[in-house]
Amino acid sequence: MAQEYGSKRNMAVALTLSVIAGGAFAVAQGTAGQRPAGGTTTTTTTTTTTTTAATDAGATAATDAGAASSDTGAAAHAAYSGPPPWVSMRPPRVAQGLSPDSVHRVLTRRTNLDPITACYTTLLGSDPRAHGTLNIRLEVIAGGIGTIDRVHFTPRNPDLEACVQNVLSRVEWPNPRGTPSTEVNLQIDLHPTQPAGAVLHH
Repeated sequence: MAQEYGSKRNMAVALTLSVIAGGAFAVAQGTAGQRPAGGTTTTTTTTTTTTTAATDAGATAATDAGAASSDTGAAAHAAYSGPPPWVSMRPPRVAQGLSPDSVHRVLTRRTNLDPITACYTTLLGSDPRAHGTLNIRLEVIAGGIGTIDRVHFTPRNPDLEACVQNVLSRVEWPNPRGTPSTEVNLQIDLHPTQPAGAVLHH
């Protein structure tokens, strides 16, 4: 009789444990969508959440940084309220394979000249009296691809130089003829207004 009672008690305990385990599985299944295995689901969920949070934080930081940079450039551009600046390109010096006129025509297109002017206008936003000459040396290879060797503004201004170099890196140059590459030297005069007696070269 005692043995029978013990067996029934063991069955009740087993049934209770089974119900508890089943409930735990149901809760885990409703939460994670699969049976927990030694805490693996909880660890995976936590890792995923942490990774997602880090990704979101990184994306937000990158977006904020880009917006801040854009706002800074826009603010400097907007700060300049003077007349359109005077931007004059002297005749290019070309080693071989290209005519100076073909290089000049490319650079004086609005799609190329306007961004260079915008670079200078940004500088004027912080220094309305800034003026000088850009000295540029680049190499044009087959396919009209240009490699910028030097962008030097006198007086030096790294921000303006970097901005102009970025513009020039996107220019589609004429294809050199009879040579795999050619050197091009450019000079661009920048002034807030046209200097007395100066001649506009474009």
